[in-house]
Amino acid sequence: VEVLSVKAENTGIASVGANKGGIVASLSVNGTRLSFCTAHLEAHEGKVHYSHRISNLEEILTGTAERGYDFSVSSHFAFVCGDLNFRTVLSDVSKEDHRIKGHELVSSQEWEALNDADELHYALKVKDCLNGFQTLPCDFPPTFKVERQRGYVYKENRTPSYTDRILWKCADRLNDHVKPFVYEPIEEFSTSDHKPIRGAFEIKLNKTVKPSLQTGHRSKTKAGKLHLFFNELRCVDLAPRGGMPQPDPYISFVSNPTGLVRKHRTKWKRLKDKMRVGRLQKSDKDGHIVRTSRGWTRTSKKK
Repeated sequence: VEVLSVKAENTGIASVGANKGGIVASLSVNGTRLSFCTAHLEAHEGKVHYSHRISNLEEILTGTAERGYDFSVSSHFAFVCGDLNFRTVLSDVSKEDHRIKGHELVSSQEWEALNDADELHYALKVKDCLNGFQTLPCDFPPTFKVERQRGYVYKENRTPSYTDRILWKCADRLNDHVKPFVYEPIEEFSTSDHKPIRGAFEIKLNKTVKPSLQTGHRSKTKAGKLHLFFNELRCVDLAPRGGMPQPDPYISFVSNPTGLVRKHRTKWKRLKDKMRVGRLQKSDKDGHIVRTSRGWTRTSKKK
């Protein structure tokens, strides 16, 4: 086991307060990269606070990113857990009736109805946050807001909600390599107005997985063919990546592991690209030489 990095991002008051935020720890286990994010997001009910929770997650992912890639992209398996503070939202109910209806659903143990009204399930469905992550349904009483004692005694002035959660995401083609077998609240916990969640997952590490695509010039088997198709690709609000040579904003595609997808080029071709030999100058309509996205071009003839 190798610890790769531990990073934190505050999202509290003015985005510097440490009362809210997240910590991301990444490690390698026999060549499999695992990342764990524990987070405490903005509290309270309402659309404004919901949007702030979404923003909190974006700040955490961006603020803990390495070389421009957040842990949900750079890991084989990524987990998010903690007091995410997403609330129960019952439609077509007044504020006072909303609280009463929430307690009635708890009393009748209508967990499915409470899950249907859960903000996090909605956010994942419409892809407001944590795109690609999944979580199990909460087949148990809401974890908030309770009295500080054993068992479930809810505060009457708050709507019971599933604020404490565990989510996970797998890299492409690894979805079958994670199996959750425990997901439950700790009912005996009595030092908080939340009941924390615990989970257990079985993970198949990469070295136990037989590769389905052989690549690389040292491979003893014939390289497999991989076809990628992109249709109607659109990007919005791309964040700049400081110090990078690409134009800004831009998008890039990477493979995991690195080098899985590569374009065959001879040594001479690589040298020509590096020296920019053979590239014709590009001019605008007035005949002036212009800079391309790959830098200033060279002329193939001396003048």
